[in-house]
Amino acid sequence: MNVYDRVVPNHAFETLWVLAFGIGIVLIADLLLRTMRGYFLDLAGKRVDILLSVRIMQQVLGLKMEYRPLSVGAFAANLRSFETVRDFITSASLTALIDLPFTLIFILVLGWISPLMMVPSLIGVFLILCYAMTTKGKMKHLTESMYQASSMRNSVLIESLIGLDTLKILTAEGVMQRRWEKAAAYLDRVGVQLRLLATSNLNFAMWIQQLVSVSVIVIGVYLISEGELSLGGLIATMMLANRAMAPLGQAAALLTQYHNARASLTTLNAIMEQPVERPADQNFFSRGHLRGD
Repeated sequence: MNVYDRVVPNHAFETLWVLAFGIGIVLIADLLLRTMRGYFLDLAGKRVDILLSVRIMQQVLGLKMEYRPLSVGAFAANLRSFETVRDFITSASLTALIDLPFTLIFILVLGWISPLMMVPSLIGVFLILCYAMTTKGKMKHLTESMYQASSMRNSVLIESLIGLDTLKILTAEGVMQRRWEKAAAYLDRVGVQLRLLATSNLNFAMWIQQLVSVSVIVIGVYLISEGELSLGGLIATMMLANRAMAPLGQAAALLTQYHNARASLTTLNAIMEQPVERPADQNFFSRGHLRGD
């Protein structure tokens, strides 16, 4: 806004370099903060991986025999689901949620420039949230179905490998092949529906963002004609509107990962709630070996 309204008309090169120097400092600080954020995310992911894997293995070794799983393959797939939770928690995309509070700040700045400029962004936020809420239930159902189908397919694979000799003796390869094909076909069908729904959320958010940009320009032109806004102010409001809507689009892209992590966490909680042979407050499993009692 300052460059378009003051620097360019008055040839204020000193002001231009001061502004450029200030923005340069901001960009360097932004680079350092992003690098530190990535480092701490990786560090947190490493700690979560170690703690969860140790705790889950301790729970598995301590399970009572009457509660052991019927399908080793499905149980192994459920145990690996903690990776989905870890990836979601430490995902770089998740940091996009940190920018959500800035959406409100940018909208307030738009209102400070001109109250009419707030209207397109507020309507856009409302529409994106409404669409996300309408697809939430369907995405949750598809994610749970896909998770179960994936466990079923993994159980067929593991059980076939474990009992390969028995399958050949009984000539039951066709039975396991049909089970594999059925699970794979169902998994593919559900996966296509889930990806289509997730893409629709992202595309709708991008479409709303473009409509907000067009609306801001149209309103800004009328305000300029009435002398209530300058050209620099129009450019600034355009940039602020885009920044206000960007976190919502990134949040829409996280919906699929969120439902996957939620389904995985539910399965892990069910495993961790199974009765064990020894009390949980006693550490009978030391690091790397069993401690006899």
